[in-house]
Amino acid sequence: MIFSKAIWHIKIYFLIKNIDNQLQKNGFKFVYDTYFTNNKAGVTKLRDLTSEELEFIEMIIDLIEKICLNFYGNTRCLHKSIAGYQIFSTKNLPIDLVIGVMKKPFTAHAWLEFNKQVLNDFPENLEGLQVQLHTRKENKVN
Repeated sequence: MIFSKAIWHIKIYFLIKNIDNQLQKNGFKFVYDTYFTNNKAGVTKLRDLTSEELEFIEMIIDLIEKICLNFYGNTRCLHKSIAGYQIFSTKNLPIDLVIGVMKKPFTAHAWLEFNKQVLNDFPENLEGLQVQLHTRKENKVN
């Protein structure tokens, strides 16, 4: 498990670096085109998760948090959520990327969900946000 965690640490670092480069180069258009119009990662049909999958999700979210905390760039919720979504999609886990906004004061936020349950944030942090983009809804998958 330790070896696997070390490998994931390296993979996640380079994934976040790539996401940061894409966001700097193409802005939000990169996110919208990749995950909400063309969705190259794909959306997995909802199902129950095994205990091993739950442990994997917890490990990945924890690693992403730690890497983003120490990342030399300016990583935010979007970096974290995209990285998690990409990893979980490759493992065919039914995790969704969600983006919400609040008008006053203007705030935008990204997070991951499983069956409407927030995974990488506290539900209190999402109060007042209106969901604008949701991978499951935009790509019409249940």
